[in-house]
Amino acid sequence: MESVQQPNELGERFTMSWTAYVRPIIIFLVMVVIGLALTGIRDWLGAIFLLFWLAVCVVQILTIRSIVLYTDAEGVWVYRGIFPWSKGVVA
Repeated sequence: MESVQQPNELGERFTMSWTAYVRPIIIFLVMVVIGLALTGIRDWLGAIFLLFWLAVCVVQILTIRSIVLYTDAEGVWVYRGIFPWSKGVVA
């Protein structure tokens, strides 16, 4: 069952650690190197490639930042999502 509202903060609140951001950043840095190599072939190809991976990295980081765990007497609740259709609370 899902709810769009954040639960009342009756218990503790937990967010993701800094280590959750390592993977998207490393992948982005690898893609920047590949994009710079593609720029040597065609400037526009490298630019499109870099813009695409920049957008992917931003969405991944915003998704990680949106994950919050809440605890209360009923259990553990996960509030996550950055897009309206994916935002909500999951038990």
